[in-house]
Amino acid sequence: MNIKKLSIYAVAIIMIICCFLGGKSVQSPDNSTLSTLPSTSLQSDQQNIASQAINSPNETVLPPENLAETDFINSQNKYGENLCSENEQLLFSFKTEDSLKTLSVCISEMQPDYIVYRFGKEDNIELEYPENIADSWNKFTYSYYLRGGGADNEGMDLNYLTFINCGFEYRIYEEYTASDNKTRVGIKITDTVTKKETEIKGLSGSIIGSLIQLRNNNKIKIDN
Repeated sequence: MNIKKLSIYAVAIIMIICCFLGGKSVQSPDNSTLSTLPSTSLQSDQQNIASQAINSPNETVLPPENLAETDFINSQNKYGENLCSENEQLLFSFKTEDSLKTLSVCISEMQPDYIVYRFGKEDNIELEYPENIADSWNKFTYSYYLRGGGADNEGMDLNYLTFINCGFEYRIYEEYTASDNKTRVGIKITDTVTKKETEIKGLSGSIIGSLIQLRNNNKIKIDN
């Protein structure tokens, strides 16, 4: 038997041994792969994946872009008890006397910068203004009147936030009078054509925040 035949037999024996050991990759001198993992290994992986899918029939896997979109939509629809979202700061809020519904004014804590009015309940917002938050600060007007001196001078601190929506003027009020040391809150809604006015009074014990915070705010129109 010559050397050439011995070489052929040696290569054949090596290949048989590799197959017997499970098909592990054998590299040539240039590091290229001569053989790959056996097909049984691939089939096993496919079976494991299929098994996981069967064991989780109710689990829906979304691509990353859909997950981000879903999180954004959900975050926009979540309101706390004070009708502000998790990305907003509560400026002023109270509950109404007749229905215990909530009136709130919220301000964004991040961009885009906006102010928004909401009325209703946590699971049922009856009115949100403005619907388009772009340029929202210019859609509200803040006004106030301050007289010091305490009860002897009939001191008072009157604050109002006003906006127009669908032919109606909404005027939120927060009025403190030193003579009786009381704060009255509510909203007056006036038909701009007929001038008919409806007043919804708030519970003074439910007040959170204050319209006074707008006094030094240069983003909103101030009318004194």
